[in-house]
Amino acid sequence: MTLADIWPVRGVRVTTSVLELVVPGEDELAELAIHAAAGIYDPQDRFLARSPVAGWESGPSPQAEWSFLRYCWASLADWRPGRWNLVMAVKVDGVCAGVDDERRQPTS
Repeated sequence: MTLADIWPVRGVRVTTSVLELVVPGEDELAELAIHAAAGIYDPQDRFLARSPVAGWESGPSPQAEWSFLRYCWASLADWRPGRWNLVMAVKVDGVCAGVDDERRQPTS
């Protein structure tokens, strides 16, 4: 039995001819945490959606990496059919290039 058998969201993967989206495992999370701490987006971009860990790019290492990892782990742990936050690694040529973060919140 695999982890994806127990927690099916772990097996989500979207593959195109250009890139791949995967729910990150340990190796991808380590790579992405380093990107996140280095500042993977322009914090002055007022059109970017802010996440609960917005600001990790300005924190000192290793706190920035820890904040990013806690966010990813919490998103995975809090997964429910009616309310979820799907954090996926964006891979180009097998290398992590960034993160895609999609949410579904319950409607009122």
